[in-house]
Amino acid sequence: MKQAQRFGYTAGDRETAQLADGYRARGDTLARTARALAGTAQEQEALTRSAEAYRQAIDLYAKVLGFAGCRANMRAVQRGLEAGRAADDRPHAKPDSTGLAAD
Repeated sequence: MKQAQRFGYTAGDRETAQLADGYRARGDTLARTARALAGTAQEQEALTRSAEAYRQAIDLYAKVLGFAGCRANMRAVQRGLEAGRAADDRPHAKPDSTGLAAD
């Protein structure tokens, strides 16, 4: 998309919404990964990357709120971002040398 823009292409609402959908899907995948990694050293990185993807999706959806489904998708992204913050706020066990949380 960036290469096309360099050649003068202007993304429309549809392309912007599709790009936002991609970032939402990435955020969802990384959030699931973080849940699977709960208690490990990698959990925090997955949460951070998920939040970054969700923020990018929000920025893109904000540009095309009138496009079909974007408002609902933006609310879903905001819920995902809030869930990630809640997971980030809970106490984390300190990982041992294997990267797993010590009991």
